[in-house]
Amino acid sequence: MAAPESTIVVEAMLNKGTDEAWAELLELARERFCHLARMIKGKQNLPEETDDLVQKVGLRLFQTPPEVRPKTKREYYGFVALQIRRELIDLVRKARRIPTPLGQAGTDTPAPQDVIANSTFDPARLAQWGEFHVKVASLPDEEREVFEMLWYHEINQAEAAEILGISLATLKRRWLSARQRLHEFLGGDLPF
Repeated sequence: MAAPESTIVVEAMLNKGTDEAWAELLELARERFCHLARMIKGKQNLPEETDDLVQKVGLRLFQTPPEVRPKTKREYYGFVALQIRRELIDLVRKARRIPTPLGQAGTDTPAPQDVIANSTFDPARLAQWGEFHVKVASLPDEEREVFEMLWYHEINQAEAAEILGISLATLKRRWLSARQRLHEFLGGDLPF
């Protein structure tokens, strides 16, 4: 598991509030983004290269206007998880579309059904993952924050409790409740 960048560093960069500090913070987080992308891509079997996923999330974050950038480490982790979730939902939606042939009839360009038949992803599983990320967004705020910290960021429970300003017992209670809600939302099935 990749360790998250130090919360002290996150806080210091956010306090600077400059474009340079924001870019430096995103660069510090890049290793963690790569780890998360590999983990999520492996679970979801997305037809996307890990580097592409990291680059797309990084671009979303880098292009964030200064007036809407997070101001606290709690906001930062929530904002990053939101951008990751949005990119994953977009990827699932794109992967589920039937591709159109790029070439003319009689060329070596594969027909759409051949592309689908030769792909390594399962459309039903992709649909399930898309629904999973949508349902994470619909969790009550307190449970969603805990779920984002532990699942999307892989922050340990004690540090997540400190960032969120809650007790470890409260964090564990919200973590269990979020997982139960997702289990119910998805009809008793989770895609992992």
